[in-house]
Amino acid sequence: MDLSDPPAVFRAAAASLASDDRDRPFLLLVDDVHLLDATSAMLLSQLMDAEALFLVATARDQVPMSEAVGAIDRADGLPRIDVTPLDCISTEDLLTAALGSVVEKRTVLALHDASGGNPLFLRELVLGAVERGELVSTDRVWRLTGRATATSRLVQGIETRLSGLPPASLGVLELLSLVEPAGVGELETPADEGTLELLERGGLIRVQRARRRITVTLAHPLYSEVLRDRLPPYRRRQTLGAHIERVVGRGARRHDDALRIATWQLSAGISADPGLLVQAAGLARYGHDYEQVLSLLEAVPEDRRTVATYLLEGEALYELGRFDEAEKRLAEAYRMATSDEDRAAITMERTQNLCWGTSELERALAVNVKARSRITDPGLRDALGVNEGAMRILAGRPEEGLAQLDDPGSAADERVRLYGLGMKVLGLAAVGRTAEAVELGRRAHEEHELAGEHLVIQHHTAALSALALAHAAAGDLESARLTAERGHQLAVSAGATQPGVWLAWGLARTHWLAGRLADARRWYAEALALARSEPVPIILRLAASGLAASSALLGDIVCAQDALEGFDGYPDFPFLTGEDRLGEAWLLASRGQLRASQEVVLRAADRARQAGYASSEMLLLTEAARMGAAPLVQDRLCELAKRCDGVFAAVRSRFATALSARDGGLLATASQELESMGALLLAAEAAAAAAHAFSQDGQSRAATRWAATAAALRERCQGASSPGFIFASPATPLTPRELEIALMASHGSSSKEIAALLVLSVRTVDNNLQHIYRKLGITSRTELNAGLGRR
Repeated sequence: MDLSDPPAVFRAAAASLASDDRDRPFLLLVDDVHLLDATSAMLLSQLMDAEALFLVATARDQVPMSEAVGAIDRADGLPRIDVTPLDCISTEDLLTAALGSVVEKRTVLALHDASGGNPLFLRELVLGAVERGELVSTDRVWRLTGRATATSRLVQGIETRLSGLPPASLGVLELLSLVEPAGVGELETPADEGTLELLERGGLIRVQRARRRITVTLAHPLYSEVLRDRLPPYRRRQTLGAHIERVVGRGARRHDDALRIATWQLSAGISADPGLLVQAAGLARYGHDYEQVLSLLEAVPEDRRTVATYLLEGEALYELGRFDEAEKRLAEAYRMATSDEDRAAITMERTQNLCWGTSELERALAVNVKARSRITDPGLRDALGVNEGAMRILAGRPEEGLAQLDDPGSAADERVRLYGLGMKVLGLAAVGRTAEAVELGRRAHEEHELAGEHLVIQHHTAALSALALAHAAAGDLESARLTAERGHQLAVSAGATQPGVWLAWGLARTHWLAGRLADARRWYAEALALARSEPVPIILRLAASGLAASSALLGDIVCAQDALEGFDGYPDFPFLTGEDRLGEAWLLASRGQLRASQEVVLRAADRARQAGYASSEMLLLTEAARMGAAPLVQDRLCELAKRCDGVFAAVRSRFATALSARDGGLLATASQELESMGALLLAAEAAAAAAHAFSQDGQSRAATRWAATAAALRERCQGASSPGFIFASPATPLTPRELEIALMASHGSSSKEIAALLVLSVRTVDNNLQHIYRKLGITSRTELNAGLGRR
């Protein structure tokens, strides 16, 4: 076709499109329409005006267009849809849909940041990570085990975009890939204003104002990766060396310049001053970047290391889950220490590692007692006393711990004071003093957050973890959920590993208490996966047990069994003792082994009672009541309700009493109270029991009303299938023994297996099954689930 005669080209194209005898315009898709030449763009415009085609086109934002393409963009009646980058929530939704199951929050954040919200980049990053075996599903949670790196196709596309740039522009981009964010002033020598303006207009850099400072970054995280990877070592050294000279020449007055300069020196292979490295490591610790702390300290010559550097290194190793290495380093630091101040500081860090890391609570207490005996300074002795009290709360002696933490706010060391406040919140919640726990928890977090602006301290989300637990113990489940969600988001964004794991578990436990079982399982799975990989061993039993319990009540027996695999090999950490048996108990109950499940949970409640964890004991006794043991636990729950404050204590007691008495009115009231506090599954079970009780009393209208209430509440519990509904069903007029046999048989257990578990003869089991069939109006095992009213 002769393109020198545009009218002829138009007539030929229009005739060709019309030759198909279509009753609708021809649909034309044009990707990257901004790249069209002027002649093609003009032809498209004319064909659109003649209604010969319907155009769907894509164009990059902030990329220059020719006048002809601009005319298409401005055409009347042509709608324009601006596709904005995915936000973090949309990224998570897309990843979950594509991968088919839960994606760990930290992985979502990493992929979101690496892709910059670009769906195409996100797809390539995911495919690349899966292909490399670095995006894996563990405990039914997808998690990234390496960095989100660009695939060859992404690299090729980025390099195509960077090709053809003038040397000055490419030099600025290479520098930014090594040092971003950079102040505009730092780029004055390598880039004039015209170069920066050209790069910004081309969508290759971003210029942002933060307070009084203007900073420049690359427009996309992957640009940085590609540019860095193709820089030869000598060019990298030369570029960074020149930049260091510029920053130092300008005075290096920013508070983080020591960290920036030391990092650049290490990256360039330039020898760094040991004092600068130590100063930089302290700044990295302040920002909770523990990998960077170790990288900087490793460059410090051995003869320049001190007790302070060993302490800093030991803390970083602990925070990164390298507990055995941390213990060696901290023990070495203690041997070197010559002052009470150093001994106290090292002991605090060492006991943290032994307690929260290796789960050696008794050893940690012994280390603390020994160090305290060698210290004469009263203030330092008090600090170690606070530390000892905190450990006793975790060690199953909360009342003793609280006595030692009577006034942690008076501690001279601010780090110790804040740690003591946070641990006191956990202790108060554990023993049922929930009003004090919530009030102190709010204050502790506020002070912790403010202290984090001037003090090297554990991330303030640790205080939110304690506050969320206090809210849950008090029965304010919505506040518990919101607090844990906020804390988890902040912890993941900041890379605060340990608080992040505890907050994931706290979210799971809150959803469990609320009866949102699918959400509970999702968060228990994430907490377990994180606890295994980071590692955070002391939470393994609680997370695995919760995953098993929620899976069992959702009818996923395989997942419940898998969650408990290796359970006995996890550290038996005393904190919240007894709650780690919920998974075993509910797995037994879901198989129909009700007496065995009751025995497990009652033994667990006794462990919690002996340890003094009243909140855990109440939770476990309530579970026993749900499993059919309400008459056995109601008196103890009444005792606890008198000793413990918070709405949850009182309502649990009334729930168990109403179940035991089979009183329709009391059960209906309990259901309303439980629903008002957000405990939906308990409320549904109470409503179902109320319906049954009213039916037994001949109150059919009340029975119908509460049956409908139970069904509505159950629908909000995300697929829960609890024995409580079967106990309460008017359709199951079975004795407790018959119900247990029926449930076990419905799960496929043979008569011989049932007889062995219940210590009965096979003949007795078969006779009971015949009675069950007659009562339920069925004829065989295959009809048992329907006869029991199970989903």
